[in-house]
Amino acid sequence: LYFGIDADEEVKSYRDAARADKDTLMKFFRLSYDNGVYFHDYQGHPCHHGFSIAHTLQDMEEVLDRLDKVFANLS
Repeated sequence: LYFGIDADEEVKSYRDAARADKDTLMKFFRLSYDNGVYFHDYQGHPCHHGFSIAHTLQDMEEVLDRLDKVFANLS
């Protein structure tokens, strides 16, 4: 997730990713946590997140539903 970077721009390097809006990213992490979804934040620096095979499709649907609420309140 790269907030503040145009969708037309392809993020190809760490330098590209570092241009993202850290304040919005941190707000996203905070709202996600408040809605029961944890992301490690690396203090607003670019990072990778993944999913494991322990996550079921139902788990993923639940996360996506919760993130819909986060994005609705992000602006």
